[in-house]
Amino acid sequence: MLPTQLPPISEIAPGLFIGCFEASKDIKILMNHDITAMVSLGQRRAKEWDRVGNRMLVAAADHLIVPCTDMPGEDILAKLPDICDFIEAHLNAKPPRFADLLLSAPDREMGCGLEDLNTSSYFAKHNVLVHCNLGISRSATVVAAYLMRKRRQSRDQTLAYMRKKRRVQPIQNFLDQLQIWDEVEYFPWEDPGRTVPKEPYSIFLESSTPIHDYGRSVAFPILRLSLSAVEQLPPRPSV
Repeated sequence: MLPTQLPPISEIAPGLFIGCFEASKDIKILMNHDITAMVSLGQRRAKEWDRVGNRMLVAAADHLIVPCTDMPGEDILAKLPDICDFIEAHLNAKPPRFADLLLSAPDREMGCGLEDLNTSSYFAKHNVLVHCNLGISRSATVVAAYLMRKRRQSRDQTLAYMRKKRRVQPIQNFLDQLQIWDEVEYFPWEDPGRTVPKEPYSIFLESSTPIHDYGRSVAFPILRLSLSAVEQLPPRPSV
């Protein structure tokens, strides 16, 4: 199957979806799959994300935008702990309570006709969409990292499971980092302040030329969580 023949969105695990860039903008796709939180991996920003209707479904506080290229040298490993925390918090959160506001919004602001959508059942779930450009490499890497941590499974076990749901193929750079993710037990630093990388991660940093040097930064500037989501963050793995 060619990448262009992939469905725009696929459920990989209960409540957790991988999709393409176009799916992230499509209000009907978001509603039909009960998407209320989103992780966007890439270098493009869609104006549709900020439409009134889209933000009623996925509020800005529930939308994590992660600058990330699909190239050798991209350090995605440093971003994974916070992205996984974001996914975990939103999968466990209660669905939002603004169905009445959604139904009262004018169609011209929603960007589509609501009369054809099953709005009565929407918000029964709190699902998360992780997307990149095609839904093959970056988004697959992030979802694999989340499932590896959640299920304590290896990289290869996790990818084999995911490929039963969608034809995913992280680039070699990301495959290597997923292996390190396993070796460092889902947290690549020795200290909670994220200043001292564990040995496998340190070797990776020394042997590569990261496009974005997040691994050496204490601050992580891209995480945006609502208060309710922060309160539900799982404990940090012991270091």
